[in-house]
Amino acid sequence: MPHLKQEVRNAYLSAISREAALGRKDPEAAAAIRERVLMFEDLGALDADALTRIAAALGPEEAAAAAGAESGLREAFAAAFAGRAARAFAETVELLAAVPDPVRERAARRKALEETEALIRAEKIRRPVRASARAAALPGPAQSPAGPPPMEIEEGPSWTS
Repeated sequence: MPHLKQEVRNAYLSAISREAALGRKDPEAAAAIRERVLMFEDLGALDADALTRIAAALGPEEAAAAAGAESGLREAFAAAFAGRAARAFAETVELLAAVPDPVRERAARRKALEETEALIRAEKIRRPVRASARAAALPGPAQSPAGPPPMEIEEGPSWTS
């Protein structure tokens, strides 16, 4: 699905998620597809340096609109700006808090995802790892990090006299 536009992927995932939630489709398939698609919520798993790069690529007004009410992203994006750009960011945050603009927020989030994908492709940042992927990578209780324990072979009766 990487060749599809972000909005098409988001619409497709939303439809799958709705159907999976209603039990009409396979929730495992929806989860597998979800693991492959970058969503705005995934930006929260990025480190501060990656978020700074994304905010700088967006500019102060778009970064503020993209961050919206998510205080963690808002703080990380704010750290990317200084001087006049920092003031523009703060003013846009205040304006959007007073008069929310969901259309502008969606457009800014779409652009943030496009910039994130571009930075990932350019190997400037790493793709965020979801909690489910991190949990799957951890060894289970029966397996140590070194791998499964060696097999024990029981000695049978001796055939030599």
